[in-house]
Amino acid sequence: MNLKNILLVYKKSIYQIYFTERKYHLTTSNMFSEEDLGRYQKSDEEHRKTLENVKQILADRGIKFKEIYRARHIDYSPYDFVISVGGDGTFIEASRLITNQLILGVNSNPASSFGNFCPCNRNTFEFYIDNILNDKFKSQKINRLDLHVNNKKHDFLVMNDVLIAHAHPGAMSRYRIKIGVIEEDQKGSGIWISTAAGSTGAIAGAGGKILPKRSKKIQYRPRELFPGGKEKYQLKGGLVKPDSSIMIRSLMREGTIYVDGAHLRVAFSYGSKLTVSNSKFPLKMVS
Repeated sequence: MNLKNILLVYKKSIYQIYFTERKYHLTTSNMFSEEDLGRYQKSDEEHRKTLENVKQILADRGIKFKEIYRARHIDYSPYDFVISVGGDGTFIEASRLITNQLILGVNSNPASSFGNFCPCNRNTFEFYIDNILNDKFKSQKINRLDLHVNNKKHDFLVMNDVLIAHAHPGAMSRYRIKIGVIEEDQKGSGIWISTAAGSTGAIAGAGGKILPKRSKKIQYRPRELFPGGKEKYQLKGGLVKPDSSIMIRSLMREGTIYVDGAHLRVAFSYGSKLTVSNSKFPLKMVS
């Protein structure tokens, strides 16, 4: 594989954010103990070693790349290959705006970072990149979701899940859900909608079903449906066929759509409509 335009997306460690950039000190803050500090320092060191190792291996092979912090808005159009350095959170953020590009996840600290989507680490990255250069690698496609809010399609794609809920966790979430010909109002703590890749996460903890990674079915699961009143809910969770969609109408003044975690949020005020369906751009990742 000819790697011409590589984008390297990296995370920042807790130690870098709080102690290096924000100048927190143990003497002036009770947020962290000395034990915390030691653990964060070690994790930061491991992450930095991995990031430097990845950059050095690319440079040794004459491969040009651009590196960017994961929290920045990224134009992916100039790139044909993406490398994420961090854990699954970094991988998911790096993948949001990818369409046809291939992505490789590098777990920068396997001792403390979960890397289900990151097949390699500091010790194995060289092996992976050499096999990619020689077209001796395997890839897999992960299904993703499109979001249309008020009939406008968002440019980011959902790899794991979305949570539709009130902006304030303690408030009641109210919405109208429609799947096929069944439509009903629901009250509770919100609703999860997930891909197969995301089925091992929050939706599983809410009582959902873990799906094969290659499945194109969409799963939904309301959280803590309110049992009072006259409501008799029919849509309590299940699977939606690949060519179908889920429609949610907000009945909240301060509703929010949380996309793949808490960093990306979309306002979902009263009367707004969300349609969730499968994307035509599955994520192509090195396996």
